[in-house]
Amino acid sequence: MRQALEKLEQEIKAVKRAGRLARGVLEEGSSVKEEAQELHAKFSALVEALSHLSQALDTHYASLEDDTKLEQALISLKRIKAKCATPLASLERASTAKEVLELLASLEQSVLDLEGVLASLKRTPRLKYSSHPQSHA
Repeated sequence: MRQALEKLEQEIKAVKRAGRLARGVLEEGSSVKEEAQELHAKFSALVEALSHLSQALDTHYASLEDDTKLEQALISLKRIKAKCATPLASLERASTAKEVLELLASLEQSVLDLEGVLASLKRTPRLKYSSHPQSHA
């Protein structure tokens, strides 16, 4: 589960960076299709990492007796994933900088929500072992 959490945190950093870069380019109105494709790829990777964490968390949750905090986190993760689906699909069809920026804003709000859920998970005593050992290669 620690790996899934670390991968998701890396993807969050990647989409934030991609969003800042895209916003700078899109405000000039250039490279709309290219930026939309880049954002779609980055946010798709984030959603995939979110799926992996959800699966790991679901497996962990199944091994415990009722843990309402974990259950609420799972529900929140599923909601965030669903909330990303529409703007992510729309990114592929966006044709103007304004459209891409609006979709980006929606996706960035989902990232903020996701960061809140992750912060809450890290404070969950039964998951502390999963998120803290900091062995970076």
